Amino acid sequence: SIHSKLRHTNIYTKNIGWGRNGISPVSNRAHAYYLECLCNDFQKIVVNQFNRMSSSKDFQERLHTRQQALGTHNDEEILEHIQHCQDLAKCMVGREVVLCELKNCITSSNRRLIIICGEAGCGKSTLTAKAATLTSNWISGNLRVVIRFIGLTGESRNIQLILWSLCYQIADIYSISVTLSRDFKGLVEEFSFLLECATPDKPLLICLDGIEELSEEYNADLSWIPTELPNNVYFIASTCTEPGVSRLQELEKMTVKVSILQIPPLTSGEINEIISSWLEKDCRRLSGHQHAVLTEACTACPLPLYVSCAYKESCLWASFSPETEVCLPQNIPDLYRQTLSRMEKFHGEEVMKKMAAYVTLSRNGITQEELLDLMSTDEAVIQEVAKFKNVTVAAFPLVLWLKLLDDFGEHLKEQRSDNTYVFSWAHTSLKRVCLERYLKTKDSHASLHATFADYYLGRMSHDLRKDNDVSTFQPLAWVLKNKSKISYVFNMRKLFGTPYHLIKAKNSTVLIKECLFNYEFLLHKSQALSIVSVEEDLKAAISMERTVPDLTLLSEVLTLSRKVLVQDPCQMASQLIGRLHHIVAADKPVAPGDPKKYLYLPALLSQCLKSSIPVLVPSTSCLIPPGGLLCDTLTGENVDLLGTINGHSLQFFQAA
Repeated sequence: SIHSKLRHTNIYTKNIGWGRNGISPVSNRAHAYYLECLCNDFQKIVVNQFNRMSSSKDFQERLHTRQQALGTHNDEEILEHIQHCQDLAKCMVGREVVLCELKNCITSSNRRLIIICGEAGCGKSTLTAKAATLTSNWISGNLRVVIRFIGLTGESRNIQLILWSLCYQIADIYSISVTLSRDFKGLVEEFSFLLECATPDKPLLICLDGIEELSEEYNADLSWIPTELPNNVYFIASTCTEPGVSRLQELEKMTVKVSILQIPPLTSGEINEIISSWLEKDCRRLSGHQHAVLTEACTACPLPLYVSCAYKESCLWASFSPETEVCLPQNIPDLYRQTLSRMEKFHGEEVMKKMAAYVTLSRNGITQEELLDLMSTDEAVIQEVAKFKNVTVAAFPLVLWLKLLDDFGEHLKEQRSDNTYVFSWAHTSLKRVCLERYLKTKDSHASLHATFADYYLGRMSHDLRKDNDVSTFQPLAWVLKNKSKISYVFNMRKLFGTPYHLIKAKNSTVLIKECLFNYEFLLHKSQALSIVSVEEDLKAAISMERTVPDLTLLSEVLTLSRKVLVQDPCQMASQLIGRLHHIVAADKPVAPGDPKKYLYLPALLSQCLKSSIPVLVPSTSCLIPPGGLLCDTLTGENVDLLGTINGHSLQFFQAA
């Protein structure tokens, strides 16, 4: 019986007369009263159950764990930048004149942004790092330094993530309890507020190195950098001056001319001092001719990056090397080309071409496993390995990759990205040379991006996988079960790499089907970071495919649901069905044979019903649907925005 299955507190007994037509609340007041009581009881039970669940220890622990994971990840990010700063500062030799000029800029107290600029390889990062370590001697008070080297980690390229990281660290410095926004506009407002917390006793210095390395999210917007700094706040930003990539023109508008520091080339004395210190440290000596060649080349291109690369090339010279082999190109690109050419002769052109191309076009770097898998599925590479090494292999040998890694030396660096470690070029100058040498056409770019996307989606050629014993299975997340607890390790490489490479390959069809209208993909990506990252993918897709109405509608739904999904991404299914059910149900062809207006939304909603996690699924639309005036919040305001300014009629509506 029902009493044996349910507790007595969950059983509500009522007596009601059954009419000829069953329950008729319209014609029978007793029936109407019965239904009203039934609905009230049901609502009370469900609300009480939700309240118990939300206040339970497991639920609170889940929310705390998510926030704690973000904080731990950011602490690791901060420590990585601090370690890099200390390493660079130790390596600096000379530059006393430039440091003196920088000290004057910082201590002038004009409350404006300080810009360090110069051509690629002029030593901006090292100078910024040295300034960060010395500024505490120049400014009174217990100075706090916040430093970021953009591009040092994959996350530091994303403007929204780096702004969140800055706010997190500043709030921690001044012991301010704040719940940071996950959207860019909110973070800009919170960043401005946190800067005001600096005091004379505890001033603040922010250093951002390599502004041009910011990725294209939010168009790498720099408007959040104040044109006039609050009291007790100092801000240093560095950028290169190369046309096409430099952000100098934007930064110049935020400051005054006296706060712009152009880094001069190295002097002859500094070059000799640097070379002598390195030779002494490595316990090496050069012959008179070799030393003259090295010094002459460095004098012709007096940039720290060139001096470093030229010195590494000189380490390959033996005392008995013929003078014809002791030569150095006199600019950075040609020096990199010489290195690549030498490695092509030793390892094979196809091997070098594909390896360099994968590293160059990867998103924030490539993991060792990804590189070995992709190289193994390339027939031309495997054939060349067999030819050069005189051995038949089924997959690209790990030992050959380790040899390549050793030969590249410091030109190829290992860095953290997407909760793992990846390999990327140590300097953007080498990346540009590889683009010019190995990826000359746009078609070659698109083809390689498509290969990356197929790899993440597990769509590599079945024959190649079988022959080479390569497994390309990429789950959305790895599930870890420990007794009754279940935790997820999200596959960030797939969640962020797949849409990135599909967008770069301009493959909007696969992007829509496999990512944007794939419920499990949306759920996992919003859980891994934030629903904001999904919205960025949607914006990119809309710019490519303006003729697909499903994209615009889904974008509006996520805008309406953003506040909820930022707090709890697990409500994705409830929000989608609650807002789209009626729209999809009403989408019928105008005439027989005509297509439906929305081709992708029905499949998305049907996937919501098969969610991999327990969800509350509405039976019909129960939330504000998209298509009307979108609700958003004005930055700095706590009112709901019901309309925006029209550029032509200058009309807007706002209601509190």
